[in-house]
Amino acid sequence: MFSLDNIYHTLYMNFFNETTVKDVSFYPFGSSDIADSNIASLFNLYHYNTVYQSSYIPMLFFYDQEPLQERVINDLRIEYGISGFNWSGTESVKRMKILANSEKSPLKNKMCKYWLMEDWYYFFHGFAALDWYRDLQYYPKFDNNFSKVFICLNRLCTKDRSYRLTLISKISEKKLLDKGIISLCLEDVGSGTWQEELNDPYTKLSDKSQQLIRQEIGKINSSLIADQHKPPGWSSADFGHDVVKLHTSALWNVVTETVFYHDKLHLTEKIFKPIVTKRPFLLVAAPGNLKYLKEYGFKTFDKWIDESYDEEKDHDKRLDMVTHELAKLCKLTNNDLKIMHSEMQDILDHNFNHFFSDFKDMIVDEMVDNLHAIFARWNCNRLDGREYDISKINFSEIKQRLKK
Repeated sequence: MFSLDNIYHTLYMNFFNETTVKDVSFYPFGSSDIADSNIASLFNLYHYNTVYQSSYIPMLFFYDQEPLQERVINDLRIEYGISGFNWSGTESVKRMKILANSEKSPLKNKMCKYWLMEDWYYFFHGFAALDWYRDLQYYPKFDNNFSKVFICLNRLCTKDRSYRLTLISKISEKKLLDKGIISLCLEDVGSGTWQEELNDPYTKLSDKSQQLIRQEIGKINSSLIADQHKPPGWSSADFGHDVVKLHTSALWNVVTETVFYHDKLHLTEKIFKPIVTKRPFLLVAAPGNLKYLKEYGFKTFDKWIDESYDEEKDHDKRLDMVTHELAKLCKLTNNDLKIMHSEMQDILDHNFNHFFSDFKDMIVDEMVDNLHAIFARWNCNRLDGREYDISKINFSEIKQRLKK
């Protein structure tokens, strides 16, 4: 399996060194700031010369690390003009434009249609998790010596992640804080404080949630700390012995995903942490994401909890349903929880083994097949004799290479 640090180099060497595709990507990892992309160098290199304006060079935009934002996509496209016209407004050739991304959403569909971009979807964070957590497949044993009912880790809690303030407030209201291992950084870690979020006129928090947060988070006063006071952004990639020990100190993992408010199917490496530590989970995310995970062959825990929260579109109600299930679990004795853990071993083992075997094959096949389909569809629809030659690309061989 290839290293995430070299993912774009790996893709280039396997696919695009045999084509004329030019790519735009973001650096550092996780950024979606147009200033952090290499678009400026490409723009200067190709836009002001005759070769660029008269060629059919395909452009590939890597926007696969974070959920898509309409503003960023608009900025990417503005640099190259609209469809069949270049920056000066004179007629130019129509070139292939590919958007590499890791979500399924109406926003993506709309933007691809508007900017005439081809949709190259693949499970980027699945590849990230396979790289970052690869050593866990050699871990000798995950036992049932947990001391807490659940673990719920939260680094950022403002803007699109502000729902985490509501979740922890509901947990506090139900007097469940001592039943779990909880982190919630209430200080500014680059995205603002919880007080600033409540005062933001554009906050996504409902009035009811804001009232509850003032009541419950106000009691806490300082950050809840599970491991580090202010965990860095790269902490998701750190899954050594101490982190494994932390995650297995509780039975259930309450996974608070990046996307909650938006109509998107988008999962990150967070959901795979309970899977590689053989723990059950509740997924706090946008509606449909639990079903989305199951489409990749993973099993969930509807035998023990009500998972209909995944279908609820009202954000406050969805959080109510999650915390209701969590409260029921917290009423169980430690012995009851150990029996539950024993009963679900088949599912835990399936998810663990599936992650390190078939899942990897699935997302590699999906990535390669989706790219192949883009070129095939483009060439099939050409009426101007400007097909892209992909005869030198052995897609089957690439699949085998990436699966190693």
